[in-house]
Amino acid sequence: SSTKLPAGDYTIIASIAENPKYFANVSTLKFSIIKLNSTVNITVGDSYVYGSEFNITVENNTAVNVTINGKPVSVKADGTLDIDSTTMAATHYVVIATIYENAKYYGSVATREFNITKLASRVNITIEPNETHVYGDKFTIRVENDTVCVVTINGDEYNVTGGVVDVDTTRLPAGDYTVIASIPENAKYLPNSSTVKFSIIKLNSTVNITVGDSYVYGSEFNITVENN
Repeated sequence: SSTKLPAGDYTIIASIAENPKYFANVSTLKFSIIKLNSTVNITVGDSYVYGSEFNITVENNTAVNVTINGKPVSVKADGTLDIDSTTMAATHYVVIATIYENAKYYGSVATREFNITKLASRVNITIEPNETHVYGDKFTIRVENDTVCVVTINGDEYNVTGGVVDVDTTRLPAGDYTVIASIPENAKYLPNSSTVKFSIIKLNSTVNITVGDSYVYGSEFNITVENN
């Protein structure tokens, strides 16, 4: 049985030693046992969004070693590898399945590549109730975002609490302002930003003088000045 012989070339020699009845004789036959071709195939999609779960399937006919970006991974008995992309960085990956040559099989290698892409971040700014305010007003900047963002007003950073920045115009001089809410790129999200503008206008001053038209010398009278 060939299962007890490693692959290779063999020579069979059958010999009959001379005896009183027969002359000696020899017969020779050569044969080879060749290794089986190993087969391995990897199935995986081209791209997945960060946070998704997916499978890598490895089909093989003998023991196989699998690596992802050079790190060994375990394949289940059914040939699948479960991937939770939240445990991986958003980047490019190379899967290599290797069957090393052994007594029975020739070696073979399969390679597949896939990407884990970052999510598009979302950020939006609104100013309530409007975008023009008189000095002394208080108003709200509302920020809608799905990851950590930084809010600045004319370059100065403001704290966001519960998605809201409360603005007291008595702490800002009259003028034009630009609000920027920016999401820096991180392991999960792509960068994004949103911009809105508002103005703080000065109050109109008022002044009024009250005085009579004519007074007799020596009399006393008042001049009243009303101002804000």
